[in-house]
Amino acid sequence: LPQEYRQFAMGPGKKQFAEDYLRMKVLAAQGMKAGLDKDPEVVRQLNLMRENLIANAQHKRIEETVKLADADLQKAYDANKAQYEQVKARHILIAFKGSPAADPEKTELTEQQAKGKAEELRKQLVAGADFDELAKKESDDKGSGARGGDLGSFGRGMMVPEFEAAAFAAKVGEIAPVVRTQFGYHVIKVDDKKTTSFAEVKEQLERAERQKKVQEALDAMKDGANATFN
Repeated sequence: LPQEYRQFAMGPGKKQFAEDYLRMKVLAAQGMKAGLDKDPEVVRQLNLMRENLIANAQHKRIEETVKLADADLQKAYDANKAQYEQVKARHILIAFKGSPAADPEKTELTEQQAKGKAEELRKQLVAGADFDELAKKESDDKGSGARGGDLGSFGRGMMVPEFEAAAFAAKVGEIAPVVRTQFGYHVIKVDDKKTTSFAEVKEQLERAERQKKVQEALDAMKDGANATFN
């Protein structure tokens, strides 16, 4: 049985499993007596099941033959180190007219007005104003605004590109230059930066690299088959 069914079949479902197995054996015995194992459709399906079983066994064998040295995994980690970086940041969003974040209950700002307001808020923050208070009072991102602009930690690909670029480019403690996204103008402060270590992602990386090697082997097999699709 597949692994996910074994606990049930050996525990609360043991009797039901035995009944189902008996049913299968009895039906198969009668079918054999009736010559169904010679029926063309049954033979076709049996051959397909046989090939599928062997194919799965061969796939497992290929996986087992893939050898990955720590040096190879380290190389893969170094080549993609950016994806393991994380930034902890907060922001204040000033939305402009037409933005998905625009508040219909507030006076709508033009893009120029929104940018000007964001720049003014940044000046206040650089001069020492409290980010938490300004975010709660001014941010059009109500969710993070209620938390003082806190967005928590995020990695690459989790924010819109312009926001991501500004956040990852800024230094810890720095108020980044105002940046425009589809949501409005953002004032961003980076609270922390960290990179997930090789040791923390080694197991995950090994699975990914193993699957990559297996896929390369499968692709080579398909190419070597010179198959023609009609």
